[in-house]
Amino acid sequence: MKQMRSDRPIRLLTLEDLPQEARAERETLEPQGIKSLLVLPVTFRGELAGFVGFDHTRSTRAWTDYEVSILRFIGSALAHALERQRLDQHLERAATVFDSSREALVVTDGEQRIIEVNPAFTAITGHRPDAVLGLRLEDILVGEASDAEAVASMRAAWRDGAPLDTEVRVHARDGSTVWLEVRGNPLRDRTGQTTGYMAIASDISERKASEQMKSEFISTVSHELRTPLTAIAGALGLVHSGAVGPVDEGTQRILDIADRNLQRLTLLVDDLLDVERLSHGAVPMTLSAHDVDGLIGDAVASNQLFARRYGVTLQVTERVEGVTVQVDALRLQQVLTNLLSNAAKFSPPGSTVELSAAVTGDGVDISVTDHGPGIPREFHDRVFDRFAMADSSDSRSHGGTGLGLSIARSLTEQMHGTLAFDSPPGKGATFTVHLSTSPLQPAG
Repeated sequence: MKQMRSDRPIRLLTLEDLPQEARAERETLEPQGIKSLLVLPVTFRGELAGFVGFDHTRSTRAWTDYEVSILRFIGSALAHALERQRLDQHLERAATVFDSSREALVVTDGEQRIIEVNPAFTAITGHRPDAVLGLRLEDILVGEASDAEAVASMRAAWRDGAPLDTEVRVHARDGSTVWLEVRGNPLRDRTGQTTGYMAIASDISERKASEQMKSEFISTVSHELRTPLTAIAGALGLVHSGAVGPVDEGTQRILDIADRNLQRLTLLVDDLLDVERLSHGAVPMTLSAHDVDGLIGDAVASNQLFARRYGVTLQVTERVEGVTVQVDALRLQQVLTNLLSNAAKFSPPGSTVELSAAVTGDGVDISVTDHGPGIPREFHDRVFDRFAMADSSDSRSHGGTGLGLSIARSLTEQMHGTLAFDSPPGKGATFTVHLSTSPLQPAG
């Protein structure tokens, strides 16, 4: 039989000739007395899966073409076996993850009919797999308690093959309602065609119930406190004015303490009411064009006296002229007042809080910068959370409710803007309100 030439891809090799990928095998081969072998690359779909070696140490002849063809067949069979083993392992792992997930998993076909659900889906909704296969999710979960807008966004995502992230109230099999946080992505084949959809749903009913209780509590407490606080403020005002007779120095000190604490309590109630209204989208907004320079000037004038109480000066360092933004002027002043008062409270006495404006590509940035201790890095993710305080002593040493920044961000977003911050360690903090510009016109 015809012998193999030494320059062919499959040939007799010494251990020194081994391909780089197989050099690690030398430690296994040498102790067994193997000095030369036929190395056959095992490939599948053009990718190297490994090598198979045939001992040639004791042979005195070369391999024939026929023998090599058989060895090639063996290598191909090994490659297919390896690929099938890997595929089986992947499928086994995927099935384990699918079945053990605590979140409900649903897979649909191209017509949005259910082809697979996991045990968590049954645990959350009460619907057994054999009862839902072939149905659409909206046929078994959507009902009168479901929010029409959320359902519409889900249908649009399924129809358009787009990612999905929404919260929706659905109906379980026993008639109860369940809040689900639903995220999903389309399934596509190698050509990019959408072949189905996979949705992941988490039961957030407890969280929603907690939020509802908190909202009702805040609303009740806020409204119940409003009337007595107004009465107390009126009584203190009468005493201060001398309407009930002269006030000696000792009594005046006590009245001042009562007045300061009344202001703090009134601020808390106002903040709680704002939070409650913002959570329901009930804060009225009237957006119109306002001159940026005028808005900044009003903010500094309104807060300069407050800053002086802390030995701090407010200063406008950069202005923009002839530029307007579409905002609710009153609500923007509320945002800037919150940022300026926070900056003043956390600035060292004798320092300056800087207010600046700059035109960006699609709007205007209004920034408030202080030179205080800055915001701890571990607190960055919670800066805008409700009742958030970087230090539990902040509310006592600096005053405040921990609601201001949350309210400021919500108000900014309702004016179609963003609120962000930057705080290098130990170098103060800069909060930036980004607002969209509007065509030049008289300020409203």
